[in-house]
Amino acid sequence: IYVAPTKALVNQVAAEVYARFKKTYKTGQSVWGIWTRDYRHAAMKCQILITVPEMLGLLLLSPMHVEWTKKIKRVIFDEVHCIGLMDGGCFFFFIIGQIWENLLRSVQCPILCLSATVGNPKAFHSWLSTIQKSHGIDVEFIVCGHRHSHLK
Repeated sequence: IYVAPTKALVNQVAAEVYARFKKTYKTGQSVWGIWTRDYRHAAMKCQILITVPEMLGLLLLSPMHVEWTKKIKRVIFDEVHCIGLMDGGCFFFFIIGQIWENLLRSVQCPILCLSATVGNPKAFHSWLSTIQKSHGIDVEFIVCGHRHSHLK
């Protein structure tokens, strides 16, 4: 599962994944799927699901999807610094931060958290390590100083 904070980013990532993996199997399964409030494509029958945090939360809590959630192998959280929005002073940002925190606590498979702007990455790593260890998963902290896209 690939989790992006906004529908716009979900659509961008879905387009990139589709461009690389547009194969559909004879069984009706698709390599990729998308799930937002507005649009659903092969969400329960795909290998890579691209979604927003709110919808992943609904999927994880839904009794109808218990068997599906057991099949989750990895979750990638892109722009994970959104968890820091809890300190924004605005109720909307507080709720967004809570959703991210709840997801990071409830996912019981290995995760990959991506961010270029986490304010205190070592403290975040320590917190996340504690959570993942409770699920029997070790966390590795990787810093990459190379920028893959040069923004001007």
